Amino acid sequence: MVCLITFSIVAIKPDSPAFPFLMITAPCLVALFVWSRCSLKSIPLLPLFLIQQGVLYGISLLNFDTGSDRLPPAIISLASLNVGLFFVALLIGWSLGIHAIKVPPPTRWPLLQQNNSSHMKNARMLSIWLLVGSIFFQLLIKSGWLHQLLPDGLWSVFPLLRAFSDAATMLGALIGSLTIRFRSDEFTTWLFWGCVISLFFFSVSNLILATATGLIMALAAGQALKNHRPPWTFALISLLILAFFNQGKIQMRDKYWPSGSTDVEVHIGRMPAFFQDWAVTSIHALPSSSQTRDTAVDSESSQSLLERINNINNLTFVIRAIEEQNISQLNGETYALIPPLLVPRFLWKAKPRAHEGQATLNLHFRRQLTRAETEKTYIAWGLLPEAVGNFGVFFGPLILGIGFGVLLGALEKYAYNKILFSIEGLILIGFLLKLAISYEMVASVFVTTTFQFMVVISLAGGLMRLWMNRRGAAFPPKTHARTPPSTPGQRET
Repeated sequence: MVCLITFSIVAIKPDSPAFPFLMITAPCLVALFVWSRCSLKSIPLLPLFLIQQGVLYGISLLNFDTGSDRLPPAIISLASLNVGLFFVALLIGWSLGIHAIKVPPPTRWPLLQQNNSSHMKNARMLSIWLLVGSIFFQLLIKSGWLHQLLPDGLWSVFPLLRAFSDAATMLGALIGSLTIRFRSDEFTTWLFWGCVISLFFFSVSNLILATATGLIMALAAGQALKNHRPPWTFALISLLILAFFNQGKIQMRDKYWPSGSTDVEVHIGRMPAFFQDWAVTSIHALPSSSQTRDTAVDSESSQSLLERINNINNLTFVIRAIEEQNISQLNGETYALIPPLLVPRFLWKAKPRAHEGQATLNLHFRRQLTRAETEKTYIAWGLLPEAVGNFGVFFGPLILGIGFGVLLGALEKYAYNKILFSIEGLILIGFLLKLAISYEMVASVFVTTTFQFMVVISLAGGLMRLWMNRRGAAFPPKTHARTPPSTPGQRET
């Protein structure tokens, strides 16, 4: 199929990057095939990441309006080879990771008894309370009451409160989509979706779509796990909604973000007019979606979804900077920033921002000239371009691929035979959700946000375990560890 698509592209447009497209998709599909043959019955971390990266880089090559066709063919080929090498290294690292853990430990902290109707009811109510709590937090922000209630000396805990709110939103959406069924409880279903829609609009009102994307991912994951098939209709509708909001986002930021700020809190009374303005702006921006895209994001007047996920521009940019402009590599400088970022801000008020690695890349490779520019405009990079900027065109994808592959393989092996409704299960699903929205993150952002999310989920999981078993019902018996198949190609029965 890939070969057929490749030769079709060549036939339609001979000067198109069809063979670079093949260099990206072929290793990706080979890795997916190997995973499907050798995988355990576990959480699909490797295929999710492979599909995400393959789609991002593959579509970018075929989206000629983004400017990738103006690049020298040698740079396009080198970037495509870089992505293919990254996929091969991921597969090698994953294989090492699944063999690093011999026997996965059993589930130790289940949340509820299986097939227990009262506990499932508790789970449904918990999802509603989590979503209502997040709505209450958003109302405190949008009304300005949080600024009045929180003393200036305690304002450093605001990022922690926001992390709890984001985690509650994603957990509530995940648990609700897993447990709530329309036919069994119509009122709870309408209440659940009302809360979800409200939180979606609250989360995008600051003109940043990351939290809304995480909310959609949580809903999709819950529906997929409940129905044992991908929610294609829901995914398509959600993608179209995000694409529409993304179209006018740049112009809205120019209009609503104060000078020197990267955020805006629209008062709740102004939100109807705000979203009406956003809808009109996005509609007016639709005809300009076919215009070519400049390298710098802050020079755009509008941005389509395909332009938003055009990671190939980031990769070719850093390759040209190293190969043609002879800019030195960072030699791991952005990764050395990660350990200090794990310290809570309320313990270290001078802690660097999570995007410090991204700012370092932009300044070093002259994508932005001053630190003030990095504080006003965030130019995304992605994990692979960051690795190339640190370790070079050859060693970058190898180091990142093997290291990240080991992590994914070890987590897949650890997740073998785990109960979904357990603290361990929620942590693993939380990591999967963070992985799904990591397409434009640098390592410092991915590690810090994932670490915060895991801590919040662990604490929330403990409270959930108390909540759903508060009447003294016995927990389900601990599952005994079973040795998974170790021979390649052998499947569990």
